[in-house]
Amino acid sequence: MNVSDEEGAQLAKVYHVGSYFPLFVLADGNGDIITRWTGYTSARRFIVSLNKALADRITIKQRTERHRTNPNTRDALFLANYSKSIGEFLSAIDYYRQIQKLSGRDYSMQIFESSANAAWSGLIPFDTVMLAADVILKAKNRNNRNVQKIARLMGNLARKLHTTDKIARYIEAGIEVTAKSQEAKTIESHYRFLADKALYIAADTAEALQLEKESLGKDWQTNPTKFYSFGLWCYQRGINLEEAESYVRRALERASSGYFKAKHHDLLAEISFALGNTEEAIRQTELALQEEPSSEFYEKQLQRFRKALEEQ
Repeated sequence: MNVSDEEGAQLAKVYHVGSYFPLFVLADGNGDIITRWTGYTSARRFIVSLNKALADRITIKQRTERHRTNPNTRDALFLANYSKSIGEFLSAIDYYRQIQKLSGRDYSMQIFESSANAAWSGLIPFDTVMLAADVILKAKNRNNRNVQKIARLMGNLARKLHTTDKIARYIEAGIEVTAKSQEAKTIESHYRFLADKALYIAADTAEALQLEKESLGKDWQTNPTKFYSFGLWCYQRGINLEEAESYVRRALERASSGYFKAKHHDLLAEISFALGNTEEAIRQTELALQEEPSSEFYEKQLQRFRKALEEQ
C-alpha cells in the first residue's frame, strides 16, 4: 500500500509506519500485530522472515499481557525490539532493563542506543543519555567498537541538541580506542574525533578543518565520493559552508540518477538555506523531487523552505 493514499494513510497510523520502507506487518484475523520487519530483500530471505514470524503467532497484545503476568527474557527481548522499531524508545529501555535483571546479561549498549534515539526524538534530555553512555565507558571489559560508536552518536546528538560543550569525555574516549588501529575506517574515525576535539574543546576551527581533510585521505580532492562526505561534515558542524557548497556541487556532477543524486541536491539545499539563500534551497529540493518523485521527505523539505521564504 502507498502510505500517502487514502487507506494506506489511515493504516499508517494504526501500524506505526515510519520512514523505513518497505514495511511488512504480520497480523491476525482481527488486524492485531504479531510482528513486523522492514527492508528490501530477496524472495528467499523474505520467505525465511515470513516463516519465522508464522512459527510464533502470538500477537503483541497477548505477548505483552503474558510478560506482565509471567516475566521472561524471550518476551521481554521481543517486546524491546518491537518497541524500538515503532519509535517507543522509553518502553524499549524498560524492557532491556528487565532483561538485564532477569538474565544477568549486559544490555547497556541497547539501553544507550534506545536512550540516544529517545533524546533525538525529544523524549528525554541529553544528560539522561550521558548516564547511559557513562555506564559503558566505566565498564572494566568495555568493547572498543561500542566506545567508538558512543563517541560518534554522542557527537551527532549533541550537535542536534546544541550540547557540544558536554561531549569532551566521549570524544577523548573515541580518540583513545581508535589510536592504534591499522584499519582504514577506524583511522578515518580517529582523525574525525581529533577534528571534533579541535573544534569543540580547543575551539580551533582551522585545525579541525585540517584534520577532517586528513581523515579523507591524500587523494580526497580527486575523489567525488569524498566531496559529499566533506560537505556533509562541514554542514553538520555549521562551518566552512562556502567551500562545502563548492565540493558538493562538484560531487553532484558525477552522482548517479535517482536516490543518490537526490541526496546531493538535498544537502545543497540545506547548505544554501544555512547560507541564507532560501530560493536556491527551494530549487535544489525541487530537483531532488525530480529524482525521487514519491519522496514524502523531500515534499516536507519543500514546504519548509517555501514557508521560510514567505516569512522572510
